[in-house]
Amino acid sequence: MTIEDLLKGSEQRLGLNHMSGSSGWKKQTYQAQVQFLENDFSPELLPGVILIIPSSVCSQWINIHEKSRKVILKKIISSQIPGVFLSGSQHIPDFLYHLSEQNRIPFFASIYDEFLLESRLKGLLREKINQIIFMHGVLLNMFGRGILMKGDSGIGKTTLAMKLAQRGHVWVADDAIEIEKKDSHHLYARGHDRSRHLVDMKALGVWETRCVMKHGDLRDETILHMVIEYVEEYDVCQCSSLRKKESCDIMGVKVPYFELPVQGRGYIAESQIEYTIHAFLAKGEQS
Repeated sequence: MTIEDLLKGSEQRLGLNHMSGSSGWKKQTYQAQVQFLENDFSPELLPGVILIIPSSVCSQWINIHEKSRKVILKKIISSQIPGVFLSGSQHIPDFLYHLSEQNRIPFFASIYDEFLLESRLKGLLREKINQIIFMHGVLLNMFGRGILMKGDSGIGKTTLAMKLAQRGHVWVADDAIEIEKKDSHHLYARGHDRSRHLVDMKALGVWETRCVMKHGDLRDETILHMVIEYVEEYDVCQCSSLRKKESCDIMGVKVPYFELPVQGRGYIAESQIEYTIHAFLAKGEQS
């Protein structure tokens, strides 16, 4: 993955507002990790790993002696860093801009602080290098199809999914859902490593899934076929149907996307959504 491919279409996501060293944008990055430059000015940098320089460190550089500054910059050059991001910055300082252009090292100024920038960079690297992203929701397999249910916290996703599992559908995961693109046409979804076999029951706390659904059918992974987002609307009837929206693009794979209007938080009729999904799938198979 080149730096250019990594950043394509992601400028707003990373809060970028100033860039330099475009002649080095063809540099490759292979690792979905990020490192920080510490305050002690004696960094042990990992070769080939993207670097974040916090705004506090960059501000100190401006006030130190040029000779001391050059020692630090030489370490960045010798470590073959594929790209350097300045957090909390509106622009790239002149001395870094010249370093960037002369040594073909891409530099980027981001308005985000180092913690948000790190989180978004890691997510972007996982997505484009490892082909993995994370989404929040509840994952079931209904009628042989993997369905991710999304919606605001407290709207009733987990409660509904548990009722559906009790009706014979397959429970996969709750909360942080890991989605991996294994080939050009299919997405595989599962729970995050830390919460894969857990379910958050709000008032009752977090429980082992097997303890809650002793007789339910459980699965660790499913192909993702559909995304349904619950939308709270007070003027809808309890028998509302799925509303087809534009397909969502997940790492280049088009996934059917629907909205389901629900009446008030915490109330969704499991029989109704079961009927609605079954009717839609049956209609799709007949067409």
